[in-house]
Amino acid sequence: MARYRALLIVGFASLIGTVPCPAADQPIPVAKLDRTSTVDFEKELLPILNNSCLACHNKTKPKAGLVMETPADILKGGDSGPAVVPGKPAESMLLKSAAHSDKDIEAMPPPGNKVKAPNLTSEQLGLMALWISQGAKGEVKGAGPIAWRQVAPSIQPILAVAVTPDGRLAAAGRGVGIDLYDLKAGKLIGRIADPALKSDATRPAAHRDLVQSLAFTADGKLLASGSYREVKLWKPAKDSEATDWALDKTIGTGDGQSPLADRVLALDFSPDDKTLAIAGGAPTRGGQLSLYSIADGKIEKSLDELHSDTIQAICFSADGKQIVTGSADKFVRLIDLPGGKVARSFEGHTHHVLGVAISKDGKTIVSSGADNAIRFWDVASGDRKKTSPTFDKEATSIHRAGDDFVACTGDARVETFKSDGSKSKTLSGATEFMHAVAASADGKLIVAGGQDGVLRVWTADGKSVGTFQ
Repeated sequence: MARYRALLIVGFASLIGTVPCPAADQPIPVAKLDRTSTVDFEKELLPILNNSCLACHNKTKPKAGLVMETPADILKGGDSGPAVVPGKPAESMLLKSAAHSDKDIEAMPPPGNKVKAPNLTSEQLGLMALWISQGAKGEVKGAGPIAWRQVAPSIQPILAVAVTPDGRLAAAGRGVGIDLYDLKAGKLIGRIADPALKSDATRPAAHRDLVQSLAFTADGKLLASGSYREVKLWKPAKDSEATDWALDKTIGTGDGQSPLADRVLALDFSPDDKTLAIAGGAPTRGGQLSLYSIADGKIEKSLDELHSDTIQAICFSADGKQIVTGSADKFVRLIDLPGGKVARSFEGHTHHVLGVAISKDGKTIVSSGADNAIRFWDVASGDRKKTSPTFDKEATSIHRAGDDFVACTGDARVETFKSDGSKSKTLSGATEFMHAVAASADGKLIVAGGQDGVLRVWTADGKSVGTFQ
């Protein structure tokens, strides 16, 4: 019993972020169901587990080694062995924990858990007990392969942009495609495409779903793009000056077998170009941050305990020793690498955090959010330094631009700010909802894109130098 108790304590503690709360004083009655038909695990029991258990006991992040996605997983159990005894519900630790019926076993889910997972009802417990008494059998066939359909050519919002640190190239994710621009020459030089994908002749497809995120390496010789459950790495052809970029590697499969849980909403390369940070997640499974080794070609670390909801934005510090994250759970966090320990947590946004950036000296973090505000944080103290005047719509993206920061918003505004939070310049010309902004390392070139699919380019002094349809 002590072994199972340890398993449950470790497994459920993560739901609330502290030592688990004691089991409820009153157990939940286990209903006796008047039925003789076999319980269908996938159709009847799995939805219950998905609602109350799988946030912490899934294959992406199995707490204490316990996965509860299939009967085989449950029978295998975790670090302390099987969670159920087939044919004997009264002896099954899973049922005792869910029913809060044994004071020596922690209740599942614990009171006040961060994902607000509800207790099982008497009828649901009765169904679990019946399933166990019937032998705890079944299988999960799943929904089968995703039936992908082509995105209409007319859907071409720019949801992601990236600029090489030297300001030479810019990439814009338009719908399912990626357009590459030479900013010095002021022209389109290529459209990146995956030859394995069917695409419109005038709109080559890089992904099957919308391009959600983009990032260049420091040397500008590798481009990462993120979409639904996949990331692709692109590099120029043999000639380093070539305008044709080809697919180098794919991370994830874009379906249920992918290690990436949902849309990849943010990407950033470490300053030494050795690591690619991949961020996303799903509301039911929390935030997901994966660190991918470029040299080894694999995800070397997963930091999935940082946020209770989708991670919307990330950026490395200038020295590569830390990474900043912003999440739909309203928190901004500074993470020490390589261990993944939270160094600072910043709370103040009242809605999703959509963008984050950190100053070159590492002293100031700036975040933008769906609460229509941009907030400036002092890294040393963790205190809020300043909050910009609120906008009429979401502050969708923030990026470091030299010693300053540049942000764009849903009310068609692109503005630069000093590290102290004071407004510097307004970059005019945007007319639609703006989704993404980026800048060269020195901040002399700024690009932004939005719902109208137009890529706009400015110099740091606010002069418009290009508009690409």
